[in-house]
Formats: sequence, C-alpha cells, structure tokens
Amino acid sequence: MYKTKASANDIKYILDNLRAEDREELEAAHGKSWNPIVFEKIIDCEDVNIGISEKTKNPVLMWGVVPEELPARCLCSDFFDGRKKEYIGCIWLLSTNEIEQNYICFLKNAKKQMQIYEKEYKILCNQVHKANKGAINWLKWLGLKFKPYTEDFMFFYKEKGENNV
Repeated sequence: MYKTKASANDIKYILDNLRAEDREELEAAHGKSWNPIVFEKIIDCEDVNIGISEKTKNPVLMWGVVPEELPARCLCSDFFDGRKKEYIGCIWLLSTNEIEQNYICFLKNAKKQMQIYEKEYKILCNQVHKANKGAINWLKWLGLKFKPYTEDFMFFYKEKGENNV
C-alpha cells in the first residue's frame, strides 16, 4: 500500500465502499443521510491522505487530522477544561474492506503517522462507535486511552509523551 494525497474520486470511492463498521459509525453520528455531509467535511480538510492498494490500485483507506477547537467544543468537554485548545488534533480514519488484505502495511504506517501527529499536537482525540471493534483495537494498539462519552460512542485521546509509539 502506498500513500498519496486525496482526490474527490478517491474520497467518493471509499465512502461508497466503507467497511460496515465505519458506515454504522457515520450513520450513528450523522444520521441516515451521512454520505454528502461526510464528503463535504472531508473535502474541506486541508490534509487528507489516501492509502492505495499496490495490488488492486483501489483506494483502501483515508485519514487526516482536524487542527481546530471543534473537538474541545463537542467531545468530552470536561476533559478539555483548562487546556490550550490550539494544540488539539482531531484524528480520523475511514476504510474499505480491502484493509484486511493490507493490514500489516497499514499498522506499520499508522505508527509512523501517529509519530508525525504527536510532534504537531499536544493532544490527539476523537470519538469511536462502541460497535467498531476493529477501530478500537488498533487505537488501543497505538496507545490511545478511552473514556465513556455517550451511550453509543467512546471518547479516545492521547497526550504528547504518553506511551510514545
């Protein structure tokens, strides 16, 4: 798998071919009509990366970080009280089922990407749907911690210097 900058076609392909767990998470967060909402949010992100399968040449996953106060306003606000919000990065990742054939490569590159993000942000965070077991497992593997957030979602985070990967 190799990394490249996202195109609108790559984003559309991944959204149209999401893993069931990612689709359920987006539906729980944004409702039944999640696709155009999420597409616009991703297109608006400055730094969206795509992982392309070397074998099939299909987009397999996309990820990025949103460096704004949004996580502090929306996610687990008690966690952010008294913290400088400009150092917060809201990390995210969405993938197709083809990630299963590229998992080892994905895991190696995920650690490298986390190291890059950890240099830029004091806190990395977001939320994950409780039913998205695959995402929860790799987030734990990357050293992120979890807190209850809502009935359906858990808040995850990592502060700079904690369990460096």
